[in-house]
Amino acid sequence: MSQDSPETIQELRDQLIQQKSLIDFQTSRLERLMQQQGVPGIPNTNEVQMSDTPFLHDLPVRPSYDWTPSPEPASLMPSGQQDIFLQVLDADTRKNMVEQYPVIAGVRYTPPQ
Repeated sequence: MSQDSPETIQELRDQLIQQKSLIDFQTSRLERLMQQQGVPGIPNTNEVQMSDTPFLHDLPVRPSYDWTPSPEPASLMPSGQQDIFLQVLDADTRKNMVEQYPVIAGVRYTPPQ
């Protein structure tokens, strides 16, 4: 751990004091602008009343819906009992699909020898 000289510590202290005064100035400026525009002020953390329930997060809770999806989409999806890997494409169709992919279209691949 390095030893800081008293001058360095004093410089850091002066910087912190300057930053705090800048933050105080900007906060008061923001409060004046909010008052001019009729926006409620920033609550002081000392004045905020804590509720009995703990604050878990500031994310909104997802709403819940009481509905069941229609059976049509479920009937279009294959069931878990059907083997979807038995329906493979033939080699030419698969090759054409791969070659039509925009990134691969026009590329001539020569394998190493």
